[in-house]
Amino acid sequence: MACSQRSVAVVGAGISGLVCAGKLQRSGFDVAVFEKARGPGGRITTRRRNSERFDHGAQFFTAKTKAFSAVLEEWAAAEVVAPWSARFGLWSEGEFAVHHPRGERWVGRPRMSAIGRHLALGLPIQLATRVVRISRDQTGWRLWVEQGDCLGPFDAVVLSCPGPQAVELFPPDSLPWTRAARLQYASCWAVMLSFATPVSLPFDGIQWSHPMLAWSARDSSKPGRSPGERWVIHTQAAWSDVHIEDSPEVVAQAVASEWQKITGDVSTDISAHRWRFSLAKSKLDAPAFFDTDESLGLCGDGLAGPRIEDAWHSGRAMAQQIERALGVGP
Repeated sequence: MACSQRSVAVVGAGISGLVCAGKLQRSGFDVAVFEKARGPGGRITTRRRNSERFDHGAQFFTAKTKAFSAVLEEWAAAEVVAPWSARFGLWSEGEFAVHHPRGERWVGRPRMSAIGRHLALGLPIQLATRVVRISRDQTGWRLWVEQGDCLGPFDAVVLSCPGPQAVELFPPDSLPWTRAARLQYASCWAVMLSFATPVSLPFDGIQWSHPMLAWSARDSSKPGRSPGERWVIHTQAAWSDVHIEDSPEVVAQAVASEWQKITGDVSTDISAHRWRFSLAKSKLDAPAFFDTDESLGLCGDGLAGPRIEDAWHSGRAMAQQIERALGVGP
């Protein structure tokens, strides 16, 4: 019989945190997940604006390993994901060209946030709960949240948030703190555009070689989406870094104006969202790290790579390390 007395707190309900928590729960651990946002999924998310929804985080994902491909089959059978049969294009030096990327592109159905909700099923998650400090006493680890409450004790704590946020929580100069301090990320602005009529471009996803624009997707072309004409545009990392402290209104107008200049299409509504830690630029020597002396863990796409599949592998590896360290036997 699996151990049921070990307790683990997971801070961050992105893909890696949810995968880690789910695997630990199935192994008999008492798991608690804490997420500062109002929903699970991290950057695999969807935003509502008026009556419309936009996948303003990760746009799609692929599967390259057998393990993740098997999970993808389970998600597809549960109708949580579906292939995105999109028309892809490239823009460079003022010209559009057809692009045929390798591999199948998958998206959440009916929106990207469905993946996080699926992984969160059955997990004890406290949403809208920002952890501001962790401390340890003779009974175990304690989590202090923004509202002033103290939660715990826990036998172990896993941080699945971006490295700069983990650095603020881990004990200074601890091994997990050192690992988190090495993680680097590119920033990104996501600009959401609505149109009264279909955009004239013969593409659903466009990769841009442009100083401002990096990627754009006809969000309404994805399976299971509601009717309408909605696009999401991601900005280049270099441009985003320069304009990261601009207001969303200023960024949205700048991107919409550039889009109109190139395509001629005029949007009826615009908004923007700042992703300060959008894309992992680092990759450490292991997809997850657990300090057995401190019972502190670190996981996330920053350790394993920038893709959704990388985050999934990181969460699974984190759970496996905890199972070995804390034991899953009687």
